[in-house]
Amino acid sequence: MIMELDDLKKGWNQKTTELSKLNQKNMEQLEHILKQKTAGALNSVKGKFGVLISYALISVMVTVLLSGFAPWLMGNEGPIYAWPTTFDRVLNLLVALLLTLTFIFFYWLKYTAMETGFEGQDIRNALGNNIKKLRRSLRHEVWFVVILFFGWVAIARAHSQVAGYGNFMDIFRADVLLAIGALAVFLGAYLLVRYRHYVKYIKELNSYLEEFEGA
Repeated sequence: MIMELDDLKKGWNQKTTELSKLNQKNMEQLEHILKQKTAGALNSVKGKFGVLISYALISVMVTVLLSGFAPWLMGNEGPIYAWPTTFDRVLNLLVALLLTLTFIFFYWLKYTAMETGFEGQDIRNALGNNIKKLRRSLRHEVWFVVILFFGWVAIARAHSQVAGYGNFMDIFRADVLLAIGALAVFLGAYLLVRYRHYVKYIKELNSYLEEFEGA
């Protein structure tokens, strides 16, 4: 009887050990899968930064190229293509380049700072940290767009005064208000697209965290 109890106890301990090892193996597999999925999501976010930089670089090249055609397109006499030589045209080009390069620099900083791997970290903490980073990155973009809007308006008004089009504070004109409104709509639409992009990946990482905690 005692031998049977010992055998039963031994068998139970062995079964418990096997179940524990199996559960540990399953958790390790789950962690590995979730790490891969998380890395994929973060790579997608980083890739979007690269795409934005590429678009901005293309816009710089197109702006520089088309600026030479501006007088001809506006009906002025002279060659079809001519580099900006007047103060007004040079200033227009410099303003466009300044704003575009600011955009590129901002997203280049975000691209280089984006980490997509977390080998050796606890998956729960890693997911939590990456969710916080995405939320912080979204706040950075909101502030950047707001600053870009007011900076763009300020630079445009300063350019208008320097070029002799109007005083800096002369903004209550139909054309100026229309331009400011169009800029606000454009940047607002851009910000909405970026917000949806961030929310998508934050929800995705949250689902991975819930899946891990529910395992």
